[in-house]
Amino acid sequence: MHKRLSILFGTFLVSTMMILPVFASDADPPDGADTVFVSETVTYSQEAAEDNNDLFAGYVRRLFGLDQAAVFSTGTHTAGSTLSGDEKLAYDALVPIIKNIASGERISTEVAVGSQITDSNGIIHKVDAEVTYTEASSGFDYGVVFDALRTDFPYEMYWHDKTTASNIILWSSSSKLYLVEIQFQVADNYQGDDEFTVDTSKAQTAAEAVDNAIGIVHEFAALDDYSKLKAYNDRICELVTYDTAAAESGNFAQNDDPWQLVSVFDDDNDTNVVCEGYSKAFQYLCDMSTFKNDIQCYLATGTLLGGGGHMWNIVTMEDENNYIVDVTNSDSGTVGQNGGLFLAGAAKQTGTFGVTDSNGVSSQEELGFYAFTVGNTTVTFIYDIDTTALWGTDEGSILNLAETDYVYTPTIDFVDPTGDANCDGRTNSIDLIYFQRYLANWEGYLDGKVDVTVLDLNGDSKANADDAMYLARHIAKWIGYDSLPCGST
Repeated sequence: MHKRLSILFGTFLVSTMMILPVFASDADPPDGADTVFVSETVTYSQEAAEDNNDLFAGYVRRLFGLDQAAVFSTGTHTAGSTLSGDEKLAYDALVPIIKNIASGERISTEVAVGSQITDSNGIIHKVDAEVTYTEASSGFDYGVVFDALRTDFPYEMYWHDKTTASNIILWSSSSKLYLVEIQFQVADNYQGDDEFTVDTSKAQTAAEAVDNAIGIVHEFAALDDYSKLKAYNDRICELVTYDTAAAESGNFAQNDDPWQLVSVFDDDNDTNVVCEGYSKAFQYLCDMSTFKNDIQCYLATGTLLGGGGHMWNIVTMEDENNYIVDVTNSDSGTVGQNGGLFLAGAAKQTGTFGVTDSNGVSSQEELGFYAFTVGNTTVTFIYDIDTTALWGTDEGSILNLAETDYVYTPTIDFVDPTGDANCDGRTNSIDLIYFQRYLANWEGYLDGKVDVTVLDLNGDSKANADDAMYLARHIAKWIGYDSLPCGST
């Protein structure tokens, strides 16, 4: 469960005020005189704030488009709408800059919004966003701007050290505000070269992982439902290896670690995952996919008997039955590497097991479990009480699996039924031999050697023994079988 963000307002302190004669070479002087600017430096900090790593975790979840419950008392992205005047102008200008820092498109956290000026030393103060302020600087409340940004974009500001004072310099002339310069302090874990630059590598890695994941979805978009699910399973196993060291040390945060998902799709062979990463990656690809039938994928947690805590997937197929998919134990070198735990079914059993609830209270409970025989090994999955509480245990629950494995029947898009099974441009006895060997499941005749799409000779949308008989009679020149398909000329 994601942590709830508390809304803490900061302390807005005026630390110094410097009155400097500054001349703007670019601005139109008021009343025909040179414009004299004064600068006022203030600081902003907060007594407490959310952990930056927690905020970054939330940012990564948003990148992946994962469901993020509303955690703000004012709702999502609404605090800024309560602002007005110069505060609203500054807020609107800062929002895209904050987002660019978060995504790694911008490194510097020294930001200027307003009108460009030149100070008395001839230094040009350039701006990141043009803003024409309309009010006196004395009335400008940066505190409400900052609080609105933090309320609306807490995850995008994961990099900001809110407990260390940030400097704000307000430039004005004749009391009118012209320029706001801000030095956002960066938290230690996210600093680049100094306290005002961000290390962009983490955000860029997360963004690239999202792009890679979507690329996989697009790559397999044309496949039928079963083939698509199998391709996802196999690709995840190709991309990562089980992180045994992390699992043994317990050095991972199951259920709340977005890096388990990032590490699958980051194209880095050195970043690997535990069961959470395998199952969440499979779930994510399914969630991003369009299936031809009503295919649903779910996460389940519990225990592998004799193996400790585990996370896996349950998939509801077009036959309306539920099957287990354990991508972790489908990887190379595992018990299910040959597909024994992919869309698998088994009869439900019950037994008494020791369980511990979220409050640490242990008890003996009667729980349902599923035992799968894979080769000479029995793998037993037991749902935990959180999973059964979420999905229920009644007859219609997705936790109730089919008693047998899913049987895949390839979907064939039939074209012109020429009977030319070996694609040599002719229809003869060789095609009949190919067809018969295909139907008999001969090795080498099931992987594209036979063009099944041209073998529905009787027009029933199947390629089976009836069509083989029709082809044999056509080749033997039986009366009534001289054309393909039946009835055509």
